[in-house]
Amino acid sequence: MTPDFTTAETIHYARQMALPGFGHTAQQALRDAHVLVIGAGGLGSPALMHLAAAGVGTLEIYDDDTVDPSNLHRQLIHSYPRIGQRKTDSAATTLTQLNPHITIITHPTRLTHNNAYDAINRADLVIDGTDNFATRYLINDICVTTATPYIWAAISAWDAHISVFALPHTPCYRCLHPTPPPPNTVPTCAQTGVLPTLPGLIGTTQAHEAITLITGIGTPLTGTLATYSGHTNTWNYLPLNPSPTCPTCSTKPTTTPHHQPDPPPPTRPTNHPSALTNHPSALTNHPSALTTATTIDIRPPHTTHTNPWPTTLTIPLPDILANPHATATRLATHPAPRIIYCESGTTAQLAALTLTDAGLTDVSAHPGPPQ
Repeated sequence: MTPDFTTAETIHYARQMALPGFGHTAQQALRDAHVLVIGAGGLGSPALMHLAAAGVGTLEIYDDDTVDPSNLHRQLIHSYPRIGQRKTDSAATTLTQLNPHITIITHPTRLTHNNAYDAINRADLVIDGTDNFATRYLINDICVTTATPYIWAAISAWDAHISVFALPHTPCYRCLHPTPPPPNTVPTCAQTGVLPTLPGLIGTTQAHEAITLITGIGTPLTGTLATYSGHTNTWNYLPLNPSPTCPTCSTKPTTTPHHQPDPPPPTRPTNHPSALTNHPSALTNHPSALTTATTIDIRPPHTTHTNPWPTTLTIPLPDILANPHATATRLATHPAPRIIYCESGTTAQLAALTLTDAGLTDVSAHPGPPQ
């Protein structure tokens, strides 16, 4: 037993310290670490619980919400007796019960441009458990400025995405999505629905990424976009490279990192629907869509099926992300509107935004094959 660890701590961490190459050195790195978790909800809940149990020395939490009964099927850090409590207080109670050897710092408030820089600058890394784009871009921009690793994840219905951003010479979130989508165009989990297992899996993966970064054991998801399908229980890994035109991490940044991003500028062409509009909106804007639309199925080949629409292409998401400009050029030769679909619409939104940023017009996303 190392003198720095008490007998109780050594017993608590015994199984992970028994891992080859882990031992007291990695455990000490965890105890010395300061992790900032934004949100104590669906993603933050499992991330916090696993990091606390693993022995991360300081966990700092921002969340301005209170516990609601609808949270409890997936946010297992909370419980029925705590309904109405601040999520930060409820989370702190659970985490202290899981591991009394760590420090919990709580802030029952939102992360904003007034507090974000100091919060991120004092942390070793950030886990994003938020569900709004303004905070997501704020976190990213400050993480790039402070060289703080940013563990991002997003869930919608059956699909999820996760990556690690903002390390030196690696992409940031804006390399993937330079500007936020238009307001109210991306549905929330209250609108799409969510199983408890998906945020449990992805939040736990965020915690594992944090442990990987802190201990230096393993390979983090830097430069990689991991996508998960709950329908097929499969992972895909897509390479990401820093964008030379990124407004945050390129050699000529244009964002103001210490402040909350302004509303997104009209960077996309204004003569077509948003890349995130759904199929009915696309049909409203294009009366001839039933006979002229090009539908693009981005699901894995083994999940596709016959589509009755006149022009249907199958282009897997990895191909779009690997060659967005070539794909946009190819699709520009097909009739508009171009409707991209997957099972839930989440990866279709990612593909639509990517192609729109590559210059393709008349693009929309749709959950499932348009009917």
